[in-house]
Amino acid sequence: PYLTWCQRRYDLPLIQRNAQILGRSVDVNFLLGRHLNDKLRHDIECAIKRFESASVCGLPELQLSLDILSSTHKQLSKYLDLDSFTDMLAEIDENFAPSSVVSRRGRISSHVVYSLVCDIFPNYSYNFYTQRFVPSPVSLQQCAYGNPPKRTAVEHMMGSVSAKAHERVGILTRGYFGRIHLETLLNIIGYAELPRLVDECLQILTDKLQDLTAYVVALGDHVNACHLPSS
Repeated sequence: PYLTWCQRRYDLPLIQRNAQILGRSVDVNFLLGRHLNDKLRHDIECAIKRFESASVCGLPELQLSLDILSSTHKQLSKYLDLDSFTDMLAEIDENFAPSSVVSRRGRISSHVVYSLVCDIFPNYSYNFYTQRFVPSPVSLQQCAYGNPPKRTAVEHMMGSVSAKAHERVGILTRGYFGRIHLETLLNIIGYAELPRLVDECLQILTDKLQDLTAYVVALGDHVNACHLPSS
């Protein structure tokens, strides 16, 4: 009974549509919905910006943040008229529909390709036993990422206490790139976007190999022939 009473304390103000304040009729439900729409968009922007400030190894953290926001949106939608969470995420991610005239890759997919090509491929080594890409002892290429959001923005998104717990969970998957990151990537961008992402990575690697071929051929012309011993 006590929990039901506590819940009703918040339910009643949320459903008010004709509150008389200083002689004026105020639609509290509409005002709360409008402000919470802006707040959810701001939190989604903070989550994506935080992902863009580090390598693709932060995919599980991004998934966790989006799951929290999606669950919050689902609970609030029971009482308030909120925009679709999928539409808000697509708007902030700048991910337009494939059938659209201005179809383009979203911010999340763009950062995944950039991080893989400029950081994971040149600076990570594959460990066969753990089946993970781990940082090499020496980085061959420096990769610049964007500035992370302010600490206050992250704390506003999930609270100061929960933000610390979220940070501790993220550390567990931040130091490598493996199966869990690929599964998270599929959950976020979907299977339809995967072929285009793979094609772009392969095209970039093919261009790099073609550039490298010219140097290999030039060096091979000046290397003395090496005759292998007979079997």
